[in-house]
Amino acid sequence: MPSQSQDTWESAQQRNESVVDALGRVLCKIPYASSNHVSLARCIVINFLGCQYSKQILWTDHLIKVAIDIVGPLTVTDNKCRYILTLVDTSTRWPEAVPLRDIRTTDVASALFNIFSRLRLPKKILSDNGEQLVSKAMSEVMEMMGIERRLSTPYYAQSNGMVERFNGTLKNMLHKLTADKPHTWDKLIPAVLFAFRKIPNTTTGYPPFTLMYGRQVRGPADIIADICSGTDNIVEEYTFVHDYANRLYQDITKACEIAAENTKSKLAEYRETRSSYTRYREFSKGDKVLILLPQDGNNLFMRYQGPCSIRKVANDNNYVCQVGKNFKTYANLLKKFEERQPNPPHDIILPHAAVSFIKDDDVDLEANIECLRITQKEFPSDVMLDEKLSPNQQNEIRLLLQGFPDTLSDLPGRTRIEHTPFRIKQYPLPGHAIDSIDAEINNMLSSGIIRRSSSPYASPITVVMKKDKTIRLCIDFRRLNRITVFDAEPIPTLDELVSKLNGARYFTKCDLTKGYWQIPLAEELKAYTAFQTSKGLMEFNFMPFGLSTAACTFQKAKIVTLGELDCVVSYVDDVLIFSNTWKEHMQHIKKVLETLRASGFTIIPSKTCVACTSIDFLGYIISASHVKPDPAKTKKIRNLKVPSTKKEVRSILGPMNYY
Repeated sequence: MPSQSQDTWESAQQRNESVVDALGRVLCKIPYASSNHVSLARCIVINFLGCQYSKQILWTDHLIKVAIDIVGPLTVTDNKCRYILTLVDTSTRWPEAVPLRDIRTTDVASALFNIFSRLRLPKKILSDNGEQLVSKAMSEVMEMMGIERRLSTPYYAQSNGMVERFNGTLKNMLHKLTADKPHTWDKLIPAVLFAFRKIPNTTTGYPPFTLMYGRQVRGPADIIADICSGTDNIVEEYTFVHDYANRLYQDITKACEIAAENTKSKLAEYRETRSSYTRYREFSKGDKVLILLPQDGNNLFMRYQGPCSIRKVANDNNYVCQVGKNFKTYANLLKKFEERQPNPPHDIILPHAAVSFIKDDDVDLEANIECLRITQKEFPSDVMLDEKLSPNQQNEIRLLLQGFPDTLSDLPGRTRIEHTPFRIKQYPLPGHAIDSIDAEINNMLSSGIIRRSSSPYASPITVVMKKDKTIRLCIDFRRLNRITVFDAEPIPTLDELVSKLNGARYFTKCDLTKGYWQIPLAEELKAYTAFQTSKGLMEFNFMPFGLSTAACTFQKAKIVTLGELDCVVSYVDDVLIFSNTWKEHMQHIKKVLETLRASGFTIIPSKTCVACTSIDFLGYIISASHVKPDPAKTKKIRNLKVPSTKKEVRSILGPMNYY
């Protein structure tokens, strides 16, 4: 038996007291003890014997620090409740939720006192900066109860993330339970809390019931198990209180040890995951920064404002900034402000300039919107080389590619090949996704792909959502294609292309940069490509996607450009260079790049694979020894489910017919 319990037992014998009386005498000094003997013993064990774990995790110091928040306003219930006061113990994850009619300071203080009277008075309370939580009356209540208040950083909910996470879970559970009767959510809070307390926490590995009471409670699942088995598992066991206290101490100690290890591993896993996409920020007193604040008082729209100065470095990555008045904020809401140096006086303007692109790592604060690139971001150094090449071969091919920076570019070129274009038509514009469409239209206007139009034609715009939630702007030219003269230019089949690759050992694959947009339209034909937008009528300066003759026209341009080269096969915007020897391959690459440069075409560096012995081309793996379908493509076909709708049937007809 631990020494504290032994001292209590010995002092009881000297005073001719029973163990229960001795325990009660000691418990009189503990303000949160109850009258139940089991709870008394538990409180003694927890308060006196469990403190050695406080340096690792405050598992044994239950309700020392709690986090509180207010949820609402919600649907008004039959009892006129609109808000929920939530509380979470940061050590055991024990949750509390109290329905409230109003959130005046007196109502919140009364609800908190009701919770503390059943559990214990905490030493610290973490809350946000709500008016009722930071009022003078609340400060006096906290001071009277001896509770230290800590406020989370404004506009940074992660600083009080534990209770915020519980709020989301609580609202989701109530929403599912009250879908038919939304005015009864306050009556279901006890049942929701019981379910939450009984489920093991993902961080600690234990249910809050176990860490708070030292045992698992009997719930609905246990009742069903008893009914199904036809047995009663309740066994009455009588023991001395000090024996029960000792056993309870050992159970809680073991649970706390395991919970501490589980939490350590979870925190280490979280830090490792988060460190892969975040960086540490540190500022000093006097630094100028930009601070993320609501725009015009609207909390839904945040933008960086400033610059302002760091007045004081607070604890836990918090800083006091001067924004009109001193304002405390978290490091994640700050950006260092780089002042631009004035240009020195000079008389000579250099004919060349060096430009650097600085990457902004705040991917969690700023959305990535995929738009047409106006500035070049890919260069010859971005092409992919075969790993099997020797260092000398890699240097040789790099040196060759550096001579074609204007051809190896992610910006569309402008071919000087003339060809016969086609006729086009018009249709109304859908009204959804106007903002996203306008952003794409602005990019196309600034890059010269489209221009304003006064054409009598107009085609409809359709928006396709990508996997990254951005949009792809498409023009529906179906009605125009009905009146367009069909172009009979043959598109080569894969068998025809593969037959030319016999004996080749080295392959280089190129993908033209937005290939169709490298074919300029004749002036008299631009009016047929007109389409409606919220900014007015627009028309294409270059060949758009979606035309029935676009692929054939592009193939003609490729034939005119590369048709006389025996070392090249092409399919729409894909180009494959093949050679038998390394020396021939170097000559062929140079010849193709010179031809593309002369014609004004550009290719995407990041999609260019150079000097490969085995390459993926049009869904096939091609090498000197074999041509076989790409395993990744055939795997999708093998795993296809039986279609049940017309749309699903159409989705599989394409790959089935292709292979």
